[in-house]
Amino acid sequence: MVSIPEWMDADFFQDILSKIFKEERNIQAQEIVVSVPKGNSSTDDVFRSKIIYTSDKKCDKSISIIIKKLSSDKEDPMKNSLVMRHSKSMSVEVDMHVNILPVMHRLLEVSGIKSKFGPQLYANISGPCDVLILEDLHEEYEIISERFDIDNMETVLTQLAQFHAASYYMAAEDKKDFSKFRYGIFNFGTQGSKFFLEGLKDFTKEALKWPEFKDFHAQIQGLEEKFMDARNYLYRFDTDYNVLNHGDFHMRNILFKIADNSIQHVIMHDFQTNVWCSPALDLIYTFYLIADSQTLHDCRSQMLSSYHRTFVSTLKSMGFMGQAPTLLDLNVELLRNGFIEIFVSIIFLPYQFVQFASKQLQARISKESSANARSLLYTIPEYQKAMKKLFETFLYKGFFDI
Repeated sequence: MVSIPEWMDADFFQDILSKIFKEERNIQAQEIVVSVPKGNSSTDDVFRSKIIYTSDKKCDKSISIIIKKLSSDKEDPMKNSLVMRHSKSMSVEVDMHVNILPVMHRLLEVSGIKSKFGPQLYANISGPCDVLILEDLHEEYEIISERFDIDNMETVLTQLAQFHAASYYMAAEDKKDFSKFRYGIFNFGTQGSKFFLEGLKDFTKEALKWPEFKDFHAQIQGLEEKFMDARNYLYRFDTDYNVLNHGDFHMRNILFKIADNSIQHVIMHDFQTNVWCSPALDLIYTFYLIADSQTLHDCRSQMLSSYHRTFVSTLKSMGFMGQAPTLLDLNVELLRNGFIEIFVSIIFLPYQFVQFASKQLQARISKESSANARSLLYTIPEYQKAMKKLFETFLYKGFFDI
């Protein structure tokens, strides 16, 4: 149970207002609520606060902020089994909000692109623990859990392509060194590896029982051994086609602006796993965890082409003078890193099949930890059927040949 820290007092909020407005503001009232949605994978404590203050014109105004208390291994060791945070993730998120996102937003502005990738940073405060004070976008944006058809995927792909393009431009034209961003979701250290390896072990145990998987036994039994080599292959710096990936790009890490029953804009958050590597990482997450099953099956090439077209046009708008990666280059990246599809389909995709479980199984799943729930999800026939088709594709494309 998350409680409001004692140090989050009147002086704390007075200091926040001073940092936001660069001068004193008199606080009239404030409220604080815990703001981590159920099922959220953040290892940080997140609070929302509405502050009523007296403006310089002597009238009452209000501002809503997000207070993100960054956890540390010493203060708050790994408390969630869904996503294991590496100790360096704190500095990555601070660096993203302080040094990377502002530069990206200026690039968008001078290029005439009306967009932004994340909430505005109001303040970065060091004290009893590190705290980020961020713009509260929840009145304008909302959380969505249902995956999207091709029409709404266009908005998501546009935002992702622009984000990747901005980082590509910064590295190529501004000579930005992204070597700090080398810790992603697959290399959180021993705890992160344990989470994935346990998932692979549970899947292997269950999948070997499936009669329709008898032709895949050799591939299934070799998954655990391949994991370490596979993740090292992804996080390579000796390639010309790297971008700054969000690294954990799924529905819970995105906020959506909706108008006329369609997605108008998306905002990313939780910048703790940003990693400099192949764009294949974010794209595979997008295909499997944001697009619905029908769109993944029928529109994959269309989605990839849309992403690439926006990526190239964004680079041109920013004044990039070099040769942009081609659509062929992008397809090669997806083939080279096809093992990500194997892991995403095993570790994360099962959670998309809860709706197909019986009521009794859903009741059991709701009472279990994330890892234990995933083991139960492996027993759902619809998931097994989907995995048979996917494994046939993985085999024919050579994804097991790591």
